[in-house]
Amino acid sequence: MNIGVVVKSILLIMLLFPFFAWAENNECSDIVGEWIGERYDRVMESQRTLYSKYRADGTYSFSFEYISGSGKSAQTESGEWWCIGTNLYISNTELNGELLEPDIQVYNILALTASYMKISIHDVDCEQAGDDCHEGVIYENTRM
Repeated sequence: MNIGVVVKSILLIMLLFPFFAWAENNECSDIVGEWIGERYDRVMESQRTLYSKYRADGTYSFSFEYISGSGKSAQTESGEWWCIGTNLYISNTELNGELLEPDIQVYNILALTASYMKISIHDVDCEQAGDDCHEGVIYENTRM
């Protein structure tokens, strides 16, 4: 057996293994479905409940409910979503029924199981994102 061929084969396997491990471990199909998440929103000064629906066709819809000492309010958002590696991309194209210029937010997927999702905002323009810019903001969601 030629030692050069063996070494090249081992090197090729070593180079390709991370790609195959990534593809197997970063499957985003577990995101598809309905989720609920709750947290205190510092900008709105209210308790925020997010109902989210990620569809297999790459579209999503969010419904936000805000409850504060001064009352309740609601907001809806929809658009497209996709994943690349451990990043979740959300492109919102509609807010409260009004069309928007697409705005893409990137989130780091910190944990994802069939029943639990934990994400954080990634490199955001704070002038646009509001609450998302506070350090350490983590979004935790459970499947409905």
